[in-house]
Amino acid sequence: MDKSRFASRIVAAAGTIALSLAGGWAQAATRAYLGSPVAIPGTIQAENFDRGGEGVSYHDTTRVNTGGKYRPKEGVDIISAPSTGGGFVVNNFATSEWMVYSISVATAGSYDIDVNASSQYSNSAYHIEIDGRPVTDIITVPNTGSFNTFQWVGKRTVTIAAGTHSITITSDQQYLNLDAIRISPSPAAAATSTSKLLFASGFEGDFNEAPLAAQDCWGGGCWQNFSGTDSTTGFTWPGNVWGGSAKFLLLSDQAYTTPATMGNFLFDRVDTVTGHTGAQTHVLLQQNSQNVNGTASPAYSVEQNVLQFLPQHEDGDMYISYWLKFQPDMAEKMHNMADGPGVQNGGTWRSFFALKTGGQVAWGGPADDGDYRIEAYVLTYGNVAPYWALRGDNVAGGNAPLVNSWQEENHTVPVPINQWFKFEIFWHRSAGSDGRAWMAVNGQTLIDHHGPNVGAWNMPINRIFAPLVYSSSPYPIYQWMDDLEIWDGFPPMGNNPPYAAH
Repeated sequence: MDKSRFASRIVAAAGTIALSLAGGWAQAATRAYLGSPVAIPGTIQAENFDRGGEGVSYHDTTRVNTGGKYRPKEGVDIISAPSTGGGFVVNNFATSEWMVYSISVATAGSYDIDVNASSQYSNSAYHIEIDGRPVTDIITVPNTGSFNTFQWVGKRTVTIAAGTHSITITSDQQYLNLDAIRISPSPAAAATSTSKLLFASGFEGDFNEAPLAAQDCWGGGCWQNFSGTDSTTGFTWPGNVWGGSAKFLLLSDQAYTTPATMGNFLFDRVDTVTGHTGAQTHVLLQQNSQNVNGTASPAYSVEQNVLQFLPQHEDGDMYISYWLKFQPDMAEKMHNMADGPGVQNGGTWRSFFALKTGGQVAWGGPADDGDYRIEAYVLTYGNVAPYWALRGDNVAGGNAPLVNSWQEENHTVPVPINQWFKFEIFWHRSAGSDGRAWMAVNGQTLIDHHGPNVGAWNMPINRIFAPLVYSSSPYPIYQWMDDLEIWDGFPPMGNNPPYAAH
């Protein structure tokens, strides 16, 4: 199921319950039915949806409460429910109907959200949103054998911040009966809390780039070393991720460069800017100023500016997050392009994360001989608004046979331009159906691909591009990056929100 189909949906066609205000969400005029929001952890009775009326606190396809046993002046159908121990249930919850509930969450954390529902169909379904943001896929309610027989069904490990929120349940496939919604601390969260932080840096303290040297450069590129200790995290660059360190990789490719001239084409530096919290902070600026064609599209050239981690072995799952801010004119540069390599109907591509597999060379760096790649993109193919894509293929230098090739896209969640956004990515590599590649932005899951994600030769990851600047658009191309974290699994809730449900 494609989560992205819900991601920008403002709940309700007939009445808006959430409005986008200054990049956030504000609930329209609903009021908790019992006077105050339901305390969470806790259970919400389905019939106690907020006050506000049709199109505000609920939407029902008929104007009359056909059950009439509770809240008779409202349009939601409510009946008595002896089988649930007394009380009432929402009856015949039909496709496109929805209800809103105000909740108060005492402690930020990971929660399970379950509904007590019944159905005599095998495809009844619903989804949940919090503050206008989808936190579940479409969830199927099993055939319980009778509309009087209820079963708990739901979503595990949904991240919810402390405070007051609105939760909306929407029927995606009729019919089901709804008794209650239960929000409880997730037992699965304990497992994620054991994940280990492998490396973190906000580029605070000292960060020292070594001068480019002849022994580290060749005609088409340079490796650049750096060092320093982050004063906020305590980690020391260049880090130790799966037994390896990190370097900048500057690839000028068809443009011949030397240590003295490389900076005219590609460079990295730490700047002081207004960060994602609104305060002044140190960030990494990565810029590709020109290529072999000057500032025109590089065509077949492959200029890349990469903060590259170089693991010596692959030790299991990995989660990476960092904050990015794309240049103000990125979308402009990616539109109305002339036909050429990497251009489709006026649009093009830009990559900001990748990993590749392969072996090692004598000096301990990566060999360009791999069999698998996962790469994250912003695309404008078709000259449309920028959209997200995540791809798995064999473009890893080794000319391996193409197996487990896939691409998933999200056209719904907008790509922030000239705004800080938090990028998250997680992968579990496997030759089986349990393989996973998951990608999120600003707390919204963009892509959650399941299936095999290893190459034909089953080679380990030897390069992690976190992040890179790489595009076929005209130059200069650049971005700012801050607050990098690398974990050996999904992290526990920490001090770097938002975290997308996973």
